[in-house]
Amino acid sequence: MDLNIDSAPASQSDAVLREITALYRLHVEDPDIASGPRGREYLLRQAAAVMIMAATPVDEPTPAMLELRAEGHLYTVEAAHALLQYDRLHNTSRGAVPARDEQWDTDTAGYVRQEYRVWRAKKQ
Repeated sequence: MDLNIDSAPASQSDAVLREITALYRLHVEDPDIASGPRGREYLLRQAAAVMIMAATPVDEPTPAMLELRAEGHLYTVEAAHALLQYDRLHNTSRGAVPARDEQWDTDTAGYVRQEYRVWRAKKQ
């Protein structure tokens, strides 16, 4: 099954669980992963996981849930920006439109989507 950031809500829950589990495993195996050779994969999967969580609809959210979603949105922006900056610095983008393209200055979420799709396609 091809799960990605644009999946249906039920698939999004599976994707979030898969990515969070993978992030935990990567971090346990290498606590300094973000600065190591697999740092890009870590940043990409982290950005994808928070984007999927932010896009997952919630029925009848409580005020606390709305507050958490607002915080999650900020973290989503930060994670997407971190991946974009990493790829610009290291020239490591894999998608059709490179990280240095100006369109990503205003669409970091689109950049994460592009890169995650390419990464998932290679993992299949």
